[in-house]
Amino acid sequence: MLTDSQTNKLFLADCLQSKQPKFFQRFEKVLNDCNINFHFLPGTKDIWAVDFMPVQISTDKFVQFTYNPDYLQPKKYQKTISNVDSICKAINLTTTKSKLIVDGGNVSRTTDKVIMCDKVFHENKHISERELIKQLKDLFEVDKLFFVPWDINDFTGHADGMVRFIDSNTVLIND
Repeated sequence: MLTDSQTNKLFLADCLQSKQPKFFQRFEKVLNDCNINFHFLPGTKDIWAVDFMPVQISTDKFVQFTYNPDYLQPKKYQKTISNVDSICKAINLTTTKSKLIVDGGNVSRTTDKVIMCDKVFHENKHISERELIKQLKDLFEVDKLFFVPWDINDFTGHADGMVRFIDSNTVLIND
């Protein structure tokens, strides 16, 4: 599995500029000062592209999970769900589609391991835990998949705010 540091393109939600203009101005300056090129994902409705866009597994393999989290089910939040198929088509990205409900923010990864919050079981009640784990390991192409308890005070249930791989054998934990 590719780590974030092994990727070679940075994509930002195109709505970031309008929804968070002050942040975007500062962020753009940092990216430019560091000579980091970036591209925009067209037609986004939410700034958190990592949550809804496909997870990159290898140089040319991307898994597009179903992005339909429970916290976006109220009608007022439905309008924030971007059309991932349309975005992927616009940037010529071919994906492997999965019916599993997974937010990209709940995937903390290194080359051979993935950590997720166990909220993924809540989101995928329609299949057994055993089958869910098997499918996730197959899709991520890893043998090691770990689950940390979901802090229900974090409505998203994302692992990326709790744990982060520093290298293949070291994890940083947020308290």
